[in-house]
Amino acid sequence: MLLICIVFVACQKEVKKDYALFSGKVIGNADEVRIFGNDFEYKIPIAEDGTFSDTLKIDVEGYYDYNIGKEYSAIYLTKGADLNLTIDTSQFDESIAYTGVGSGENNFLAEKYLKIEEMTADMKAFFSLEPEAYKKKSKALKNEIQNLLDSKRELNVDFVQSETLSNTYTHVGRLFDYEGGHKYYTKKEELELPEDFFVEAKEIDFTDENKYQTLPQYKNLVRGYLQRSLSDLEKKYDDDTPKALQELVGGMPADSKIKEAFLQNMSFYMAYSDKLDQLYAVLKTTPNQEHQKEFERQYKIYKTLVKGKPSPSFEYENFKGGSTALGDLKGKYVYMDIWATWCGPCKKEIPFLKKLEENYHNKNIEFVSISIDRKKDYDAWKQMVEDKELGGIQLIADKDWKSDFVMNYGIKGIPRFILVDPEGKIVSANAPRPSNPKLIDLFDELEI
Repeated sequence: MLLICIVFVACQKEVKKDYALFSGKVIGNADEVRIFGNDFEYKIPIAEDGTFSDTLKIDVEGYYDYNIGKEYSAIYLTKGADLNLTIDTSQFDESIAYTGVGSGENNFLAEKYLKIEEMTADMKAFFSLEPEAYKKKSKALKNEIQNLLDSKRELNVDFVQSETLSNTYTHVGRLFDYEGGHKYYTKKEELELPEDFFVEAKEIDFTDENKYQTLPQYKNLVRGYLQRSLSDLEKKYDDDTPKALQELVGGMPADSKIKEAFLQNMSFYMAYSDKLDQLYAVLKTTPNQEHQKEFERQYKIYKTLVKGKPSPSFEYENFKGGSTALGDLKGKYVYMDIWATWCGPCKKEIPFLKKLEENYHNKNIEFVSISIDRKKDYDAWKQMVEDKELGGIQLIADKDWKSDFVMNYGIKGIPRFILVDPEGKIVSANAPRPSNPKLIDLFDELEI
């Protein structure tokens, strides 16, 4: 009898699984499913018949992302999950369906993102709403998502708690996005927000390191909050970004992951800052040693691009035939526009650039546009130059983003504008855009 009891108890002690099973069927052309997040990345090959299956050894339970081709979605993984996904790549979000252990949580995520997409599909109309109407619509979406969550039964308790919090964080995040989105879509620079517009944000702790690492919506919210806080401090310090950044992160714990991530994001501004040394001094306070090395590498590049330094050179194919080098233009100021045919913000600057070229015709300045379109878009570049009757000197770089000139200037985003003096020395490695009145002020200062 004792032996039977021992065997019975032993059978009841099921070993806790430290993995999740993920399988499925993909309709359409695709080579692999890539799952990533929480310092984890794994690729599952898709067989010729569209099926895939593998075991995911995850250290952290929670939210991950996956992509199939160029489409992305979120997935909630727990140890012991056994998920089966069916998906059609031609109707990606609309076709997502899960079965198996953990399917309830993931089918909810699929429904949630479809509902959000449905209510915010027309981004221009959404952000063009007046503040009260925008907030009302965002709240309505928050309530719909909560009602959807409440209607589900037998979902993981931790998941329900996370989603309830995430729903609030997403709503407040939309409020942080409003001002920038409204100005972008309406072209209005002036916007007055009601005093209580951000009232929900006052109830949120933006320093929770655990939530930052486990809840994607909280991480996005904190990024938005920090960016907004930095903008407010920049106004306080007359656009002195390094000083504002120092005040913002100075009080954070030395080992803060929030601080680490925000400083990494801010390293992007080394390419644009006119206070490079001061900005680098703040960035060096990151607790991440790998980031410190990368910041130092970038700093050394941008240090060679300050005012008065010789400009990196180029020699690229000219739309009108032959090639043109920066050295060919010596004796004149050179205003350079780094752009591409696929870049929306670049194309928005074209009318302003045309007007600029007209106003400064026969002046001591050349206007050079350098496309970084890929080789496969070469014909599209030529067609756009012709169709839009682009003026100035139209060039195309030899290796798109990997062209020497682009890399030597540390260009990570376009459009990018650069001004060089008649001796080939840098006036500004990040000159104002043609649409910015400050550009004319700069030209006047230089007596162009």
